[in-house]
Amino acid sequence: MRQRCFLFFVFGILPSLLSAADERPNILWITSEGMTFPLQAAYYQCQQPEELYDTVNDPHEVRNLAQSEPGMLQIMRARLRSHVLETGDLGLIPETMMEAIDTDGRETLYSFGQSEANYPLERILDLAIKASNRDPANQPAFIEALQDKNPIIRYWGMVGLRMPWVSEGGIDALV
Repeated sequence: MRQRCFLFFVFGILPSLLSAADERPNILWITSEGMTFPLQAAYYQCQQPEELYDTVNDPHEVRNLAQSEPGMLQIMRARLRSHVLETGDLGLIPETMMEAIDTDGRETLYSFGQSEANYPLERILDLAIKASNRDPANQPAFIEALQDKNPIIRYWGMVGLRMPWVSEGGIDALV
């Protein structure tokens, strides 16, 4: 019955909430107005910077154990860091840059990622982690990163500054 009500909501009421400018509903507005179920709203609320789930007992990943299991969180954090560094994970390259490298034809993504000059992974990873930690004390590191010659470092500096919790009003207040 609940699923039917939701389907009615989507197909019956949602069209009236469409924006005239882009013809798409603004899910954040719908959520902020209390027009979703609590479990649905949880997906659009500000998430914790780190999440840890017991996927055997909580397969839908509803109960975040990051706060209640700090020891396990520390272990998993170290394992993830080690894995990213050992494998040379290219996932921290911005997608548009990744596409440009791929279509350029001068080198492959793999060869790009093997170059410390192109992809200083440890520095990038440290900055990306700081960007997700929501700590205003990291603001100077983000500002410094904007001056770096490496575009990926600059990208993660900008991402960190765009986080609203880094400074009052985000980067817009700094400009």
